[in-house]
Amino acid sequence: EGPSPSSTHRPTSRPHLPIPPAKFTKFTTSGNIAENWKLFKQRWDNHVILSDLDSRPNRFQVATFLSLIDDDALKVYNGFQFATEESTRTVEEIIQQYNDYSIGEMNETFERYTFNNRMQNEGETFESFLAAVRLLVRTCNYCDACTPSLVRNRIVLGIKDQSTQTALLKEQRLTLSTAIDLCKAAENATARREQISGEPVRKIFRAQEPRQQKCKYCGRQHETRKHA
Repeated sequence: EGPSPSSTHRPTSRPHLPIPPAKFTKFTTSGNIAENWKLFKQRWDNHVILSDLDSRPNRFQVATFLSLIDDDALKVYNGFQFATEESTRTVEEIIQQYNDYSIGEMNETFERYTFNNRMQNEGETFESFLAAVRLLVRTCNYCDACTPSLVRNRIVLGIKDQSTQTALLKEQRLTLSTAIDLCKAAENATARREQISGEPVRKIFRAQEPRQQKCKYCGRQHETRKHA
């Protein structure tokens, strides 16, 4: 008796396909293109890591990327001029085209103004402030060699805690890495003090009580006033 059909014709299991999450927002070229692209690129980079998309063939990566942009963005893609054939095209080439396109639509002066005026907000953690600064600098079109020192300067000028700012300014050869470490250490120390004391650490300034003395004119106690 020969083997059963089920044992000779078992369906082969298909490889896991890196499908993006249902709430993955597609890239659109309507509205603020630079901001839309910046956020989409961040989501895309995370998806590539989580899905191990780099291990897939180039054509599969390109198809996945193009499935995550809307019709308007796809029309823009169709108008790009590539040096390679479609069969050998890579996602990196497409991303570079969209980078150039988004920067062309971006007001560089305004982007740099926004970056250079970013201050740490009341109650904002340093990690949140640092993430915002790093996100803003991406659209400023600064050279790669200048970016670390510019981010460092923005941290020094934008940090809210004055004692931390003073400590940063004391460093003669302050690097971005050192600035980040100092700010994190200062914030952690403040958090630990708050845990120990049970209340927020803050400086309290008390108004000086006005001096009172017996008035030689009316005989009562009240605040002394200078007479012209």
